[in-house]
Amino acid sequence: MKKTANSTTPTPTIEELLQRLEMLEKQNAELEAKLKKQSALEAKLKWTEEQLRLLQKNRFGFSSEKTNPDQLELFNEVENEANPDLPEPTLESITYQRRRKVRGTNVN
Repeated sequence: MKKTANSTTPTPTIEELLQRLEMLEKQNAELEAKLKKQSALEAKLKWTEEQLRLLQKNRFGFSSEKTNPDQLELFNEVENEANPDLPEPTLESITYQRRRKVRGTNVN
């Protein structure tokens, strides 16, 4: 670098420039290491979030079981077998008296 008339800073020496270059390379290496670590953590976070989504979908999502139309007729078996000409059975009405608890007397 050439020194200009308007510049008040002295021209750095080659040794100073080499030291600065070494320091910048060291900082660059540290930043790259941090960037690698951060990207690895972000990848792990994305994987964990995806696993959570899958587990929630399996637990709370739609069931994969489909209803077979033939199975619905299983519940109508009694109605199919019943004879509608038979009279309905008479219903008995059961009544009873409930006894009340006798509370103890409080003696002071």
